[in-house]
Amino acid sequence: MQKNQLPKETLDFLKGTSSKEEDARVIAWYDQLDFTQQNTDELVNQISSRSKEKIFQKIVKEKNRASIYSWSRLVAAAVLLIVGFFAWKTISRSNNLSQDATESQLAMIKPARERAIITLETGEEINLDNLKINESIQIGDITVVKNSQGQVSYINSKTGEPQMNSIRIPKASIYTITLSDGSKVTLNSESKLTYPSVFKNGDRTVVLEGEGYFEIEHTPNKDRFIVQTEQQEVEVLGTKFNIKAFDRENTTFTTLASGSVKVNSRSKPEHQVIKPGQQAYSARNGSLAIQAVDLEKVLGWTNGQFIFDGTNNKETFDEIARWYDVDIQHQANSRNNEYIGKIPRHLTLDKLISLMNYAEIDIQARIDKNNRIKLLIN
Repeated sequence: MQKNQLPKETLDFLKGTSSKEEDARVIAWYDQLDFTQQNTDELVNQISSRSKEKIFQKIVKEKNRASIYSWSRLVAAAVLLIVGFFAWKTISRSNNLSQDATESQLAMIKPARERAIITLETGEEINLDNLKINESIQIGDITVVKNSQGQVSYINSKTGEPQMNSIRIPKASIYTITLSDGSKVTLNSESKLTYPSVFKNGDRTVVLEGEGYFEIEHTPNKDRFIVQTEQQEVEVLGTKFNIKAFDRENTTFTTLASGSVKVNSRSKPEHQVIKPGQQAYSARNGSLAIQAVDLEKVLGWTNGQFIFDGTNNKETFDEIARWYDVDIQHQANSRNNEYIGKIPRHLTLDKLISLMNYAEIDIQARIDKNNRIKLLIN
């Protein structure tokens, strides 16, 4: 018998009429199948095809052609039985490639920490973990300095011209950067800010991908501070606001904490001026709208909290995935969607899971074949 050929005893095995020797041959055939290198759907399709062929050949031999139609229903039933059995076993075997995560493994997963990577205009990267306070490093013609306030600056030592640089925040990370004008930007996990090392006179323009909380300083000549995202351009003079503009999401949100900002659509000739407690949001079609929001919920990530309000829970689970760099599979339409509460962000993953389970959010932690933690929320 070829390696993947369906044993002739399979039908008797499933009907319960096979001998022990025939049972052993079917089980031995199943055990030698390579489930790890073949797609489950493809394997099931092959089993289905071979089952039809084998059973139909047997029926044709034993019954005259006049009764084939009535026996075709038995063929279909037998094939469904065989395919269902082996599909279930195959999927079960595939799922067993993952295993439950232990408490000690979960305890090793720490919450996001201050970590960022700066990419210079030359393309060279600097891990800011390696740059200490009051330390400078030289990369080509560029001098990189971190002062006593943690502000990082970059100057071309030959021309004295400011450089365009970007700061990237990996998963399970957060970082606050002070720009050359004194403005502060706190960047969430999986975010990127592109900005000049020194602002010249005139508009102060930066580009954001992901999520950032801005605290903008006034300048004596009242230069505008402009944040560009794919969908919006936000103009301010001095204020505090949050922008959320992840690539994988269809909507960009600008939320004002204090002051006043003007939000322009980048694809349509329209704008909105928002007040504190308001949020301007735009979809892919470029249209802008305003809604009132709960600032505590929107800014929870800057205050060390995961906030569930019963309407944003999938969004909060996505935040947890970024914060701990884990994968989350969330079952929609469950009671977990209705949970309302706050959970601290400083906990190790085992403590977070314990607290969420205590709040009756059912979480199972698994380790997949790629050695990544996956949380199943049912």
